[in-house]
Amino acid sequence: GTGVKSAFVKTDNDFQFYNVLNDQDVLNKNRSNDFAYTENVNAAYLSYSFKFKKFDIQTGLRTEQTNSESRLISSADGQEDQITDRSYIDFFPSGGITYPINMKNSLTLSYSRRINRPSYQDLNPFRSQIDELTFQQGNELLRPEYSNQVQLRHTFNYMINTTLSYS
Repeated sequence: GTGVKSAFVKTDNDFQFYNVLNDQDVLNKNRSNDFAYTENVNAAYLSYSFKFKKFDIQTGLRTEQTNSESRLISSADGQEDQITDRSYIDFFPSGGITYPINMKNSLTLSYSRRINRPSYQDLNPFRSQIDELTFQQGNELLRPEYSNQVQLRHTFNYMINTTLSYS
């Protein structure tokens, strides 16, 4: 099997904070900002399954090319805009071997590599005040989290699965 996928995300978080003074809305420039984030992920995958003696074997590879740009435009006087461009390619192999022990029992050993990207809010570097004692600030330099998972699964009668996994 083969396939391709392309995803494009654009988010624009224009946060304007106002103080109300004498029934007038006054923009608080130190607490206002505009954070824009664009991300384009292009992926292609290839998978192959075959039988070798009693073993069912599956292999696969997904390749992703990611381009992203984050842009923070602060309303505060004298504060420079922050722009971060990023471009990278990742490879995500996967595979599994299934062995039928008998008519009611089978064992499967599998491996996969996965990605978990940070949320858009976690990338926003603007420091915002949530309440009197709490502030929140993201980091535009955060990188994705990668995990590798190995899994051993026992299946009984095609219905009951017992799994041992490590990530």
